[in-house]
Amino acid sequence: MKAVASYQSQNIHLSVEKDKAVVLLGLVNKLNNSQITLDHPAERKVLWDLECMLAGVVEEARQTDFHSRLHRAREATWPTRRRTAQNLSRESLAPESSVEDTLVISA
Repeated sequence: MKAVASYQSQNIHLSVEKDKAVVLLGLVNKLNNSQITLDHPAERKVLWDLECMLAGVVEEARQTDFHSRLHRAREATWPTRRRTAQNLSRESLAPESSVEDTLVISA
């Protein structure tokens, strides 16, 4: 996985492959809509903020077929049909991404 994070002043800049950003948005949305118990109210605020930031940059979030796009992104990130415990290797886990498939999230 190619992930880039940098730190400047009080901000962290994170680059995430587009499919992984779609998966992350689905996960954060699921957490925000669940009844899980968090340790501190700040955790809920951070989840809400992260969901808003991701929804603002992930164009699939505004599409009516988000759930089918989420499924495709999950399969692109971790293809369940083709991978088994025997054929997993570091090289097969993540294909190289191109710059246009990477989203930059700044907080």
